[in-house]
Amino acid sequence: MADARADVAAALAGWLAAFGVEAEVTIEARTTVGLSQETWLAQVVESSRSRKVVLRLPTPASGVRSILTQRAALQAVAGRGL
Repeated sequence: MADARADVAAALAGWLAAFGVEAEVTIEARTTVGLSQETWLAQVVESSRSRKVVLRLPTPASGVRSILTQRAALQAVAGRGL
């Protein structure tokens, strides 16, 4: 399997930028738990703030309800910075 860390980092940075948050994103690792989710450990740096984050991405195995719930949660916090 190819290393997808750069692609995931770029996608998260792009999503943040779409909401006016310019940040540097570094994906540190992908965890091995959660077969129905992709779970990534990352660091996000915005201005002088640095935060460790856990990014959980639903997969088709998550089911429609899970995907819609997570999308709603992301939309609820969109634009609030980090």
